[in-house]
Amino acid sequence: MTEKLWSMREQRHLVKGVRGTVFELAKHFGIPPKIAQSRISRYGWSIEKAVTEPMREDSRRKPS
Repeated sequence: MTEKLWSMREQRHLVKGVRGTVFELAKHFGIPPKIAQSRISRYGWSIEKAVTEPMREDSRRKPS
């Protein structure tokens, strides 16, 4: 396992008074963990922004 993957899976961070892994923080703040990981690894977002920034409405979806 690479150091970067270890960091995302095991390292604990403090965000707005809550301590946890990226997975735990994302779930706590209501963001799907895969979205948070993508924001960090693909787009270079900070961990705090990745787990607290609300998801945008998908304008391509049509109401059912």
